[in-house]
Amino acid sequence: MQIDVMIHVLKNTELLIALVFLYQLNYFINLKQPIFRYIIKGMILGTIGMIVMSFPYTVSDGLSIDTRSILILTSALFVPLPSYLISCAIMMVYSAYQSGPFMIQSLILTVFCMLSGILWRTYILKTKILPRWLNICFYGVLIHGMILAGLYVYPQPYAQLTFQMLAIPIMLIFPIMMLIISALFYFESKLDKTSVFETTAKQRSNELFYNPYTAILICDSNDGRIVDANPAAESLYGWSKPELLSMKLSDVLADESLNVHRFPSMETASRIRSTGKHRQAMGKLVDVDILSYPVSIDGKGRQAFIITETSSLVSEQEIMNHLELFHKVVENSLDAIFIQVGRRFVYLNPAARRLFSLSEENAIIGMRVLDRVHPDYHDEINHIISETTQNRKSITSSQVIYLTMNNKPVTVESVAVGINYNGQAGTLIITHDITSRLETLSALLSSESNFRSVVKNMPIPVFIHQSGKIIFLNRAAQQFFGASSDDNLIGSHFKRFVSENDKDGILMYVLKKHAKKNEISIARQEFIRLDGSSIFAQVGAVHINYDGIESDLIFARDLTEEIEMEKRKLEWEMQIQQKQRLESIGVLAGGIAHEINNPINGVMNYAQLILDETEPDSFIEDYVSQILKESQRVSDIVKSLLQFSRHEKSAYSFSSIYDIIDNTLMLIKVIFKNDQIELRLSLEENLPDIKCRSQQIQQVLMNLMTNSRDALNEKYPGFHESKVIEVNAKSVLYDGYPWIHLCVKDYGPGITDDVKHRLFEPFFSTKPKHLGTGLGLAISFGIIENHRGKIMVDSKINEYTEFTVALPVDNGWELLPERR
Repeated sequence: MQIDVMIHVLKNTELLIALVFLYQLNYFINLKQPIFRYIIKGMILGTIGMIVMSFPYTVSDGLSIDTRSILILTSALFVPLPSYLISCAIMMVYSAYQSGPFMIQSLILTVFCMLSGILWRTYILKTKILPRWLNICFYGVLIHGMILAGLYVYPQPYAQLTFQMLAIPIMLIFPIMMLIISALFYFESKLDKTSVFETTAKQRSNELFYNPYTAILICDSNDGRIVDANPAAESLYGWSKPELLSMKLSDVLADESLNVHRFPSMETASRIRSTGKHRQAMGKLVDVDILSYPVSIDGKGRQAFIITETSSLVSEQEIMNHLELFHKVVENSLDAIFIQVGRRFVYLNPAARRLFSLSEENAIIGMRVLDRVHPDYHDEINHIISETTQNRKSITSSQVIYLTMNNKPVTVESVAVGINYNGQAGTLIITHDITSRLETLSALLSSESNFRSVVKNMPIPVFIHQSGKIIFLNRAAQQFFGASSDDNLIGSHFKRFVSENDKDGILMYVLKKHAKKNEISIARQEFIRLDGSSIFAQVGAVHINYDGIESDLIFARDLTEEIEMEKRKLEWEMQIQQKQRLESIGVLAGGIAHEINNPINGVMNYAQLILDETEPDSFIEDYVSQILKESQRVSDIVKSLLQFSRHEKSAYSFSSIYDIIDNTLMLIKVIFKNDQIELRLSLEENLPDIKCRSQQIQQVLMNLMTNSRDALNEKYPGFHESKVIEVNAKSVLYDGYPWIHLCVKDYGPGITDDVKHRLFEPFFSTKPKHLGTGLGLAISFGIIENHRGKIMVDSKINEYTEFTVALPVDNGWELLPERR
């Protein structure tokens, strides 16, 4: 059975070797972009794997063997990684496509071989412990041994039988085949590298030849005919390339320089440097420096000439003149200039000697530059010297601290330039002392910081107006305008915060040119906050220079609370006057009622006398009875007025809640009838009498009902079925003690939460000034509190308002004996 396996494995291996030979043909695919070469290589390798996997040897029950592991393991060592990953991905997809009972195991085998190859190439193959061929052989034995060991994941004795069948073919043939295929891949990789090198060399040669600065001519070694010329040669001679290619080298040579160009053979090739004169298209002769050497192009002998024009080179005397001028400029420069070579001072101008506090130049010549640099800047100076001496760069340093000879720090700005000094690479450093400037700047920043700190924390709003916009403000100004952060205001137009009517006036005030720069002008102004509300302030402005620009510093004092207090003061004075007028009217009403009472009693008495003398059932009896009834009603009204207004009823006693309600209704029911308001009474029976001042409780009830009437008239000016006032009285128990709840409810517009919180404040009223004083509910609250009761309100907007007066039946007052 093992012989059959070996024969089939050898056949599969032969197929793999043949395919890998074909893989070498990718060398002839010439693609400029490396990414496309990687993709083509990967696709070819993946196709080889698919073909090998298509001709496996089936062991039993779907288990088959092929040589894909050899391909994966060997290509990992030599094929570029992108191509390798593409090929492995193709093989994995094909393995999944084949499906079968061992698809998962096949995928795992592919991934295991792929990762093993990458790790071996990265960490093992590059070591010199074993020769390369022995390294690859050991690699094949190790990995395939691990693959065979993996067979034992299958059930016994199936795994044992499979191992016996495959062990010898795999361990004997696979490592040897890996050496053969590795040799093929190695040869292909060398060809690939050679191709890349040739392409790179050709590209660099073209870059050199087609440079726009150095003229190059390629001539035939036999007759001197020009066979190629670069753009710089066209520029130097003034002929176009086609014109140059129709000429010989002798056509550009002056007569006296014909002997300077020789054409040595390739066997005796050497570079020849010479000078001479060449002729340009306009006939002008120019001095040139020529470097010639033989080259072979397409197997033909050629001579290359690199030509440099020297006519424009500066003469030695001119160079000396420039050096002298340079020396004068350096010696008389106000900036410190010194030169370093090998990281040591070799020259200092007078300004540099003053910078380092030197008495003579020799005291520092030869000293290490770093000895005169603050330690914090050693790395930066080392970097500057390296870049300028090695890479010939020019470097500007913002700040460096040098040390004088007595170790005093000096802060400078510097520019470093790479130079050649006496044949050695060095650095010329130009420095400018900025110590005093930094001190001035520090003082300025400190002053500005103090200004900002003080202004930012001032309790009054301060902001700066510049070119029509706000550019600075403190925290108080932020709160003044109702902003959550400075970002909401910085950059905003100042007009935005001024009321429409005052924009012209405030701008003229703020932007005016003050007669004296330190003049502070004061005005009273209305501003508009971010939420649209108004705020009044006393404003001052002074002309300043801020960041070099003409500006105005504006400060404000919030007058809103002060104006509100003045307004309240006026309202209180008016309300007190109104209260006094009402008291006077009350006294007058009591006096009038008292005066009316006597004639009404006379009318009633005379009517009674007439009634006594009238025969029963006569029409006179009806008239007189009606006179008595109406007179009695007038008497009851007068009696209620007297009880409401006179002060002697301030004493307290047990009173009936029914009487209090009846007396109140007697006074106001006619008014309610005229207003088309329906009164609904709901009084619990057998309510106990309460200890109180009945006149005061009647005053509270009348005030509540009057307020309900005003609310209903506001919502319903005419008749409406909801124009109803409900008066309820009931008994409740609080902690075992009896209380009376007297409720007045209307279905008017309701009360908002803001108003509800201020209902019982003195002089607070939502009614117009001529309709309310703001004292009614405040007085009522005081009366109920004095009776040790409570007054509560419940309201829903546009639905109802209900006031509840809670009074204890016994409030603990001691009654006089005559009132018990």
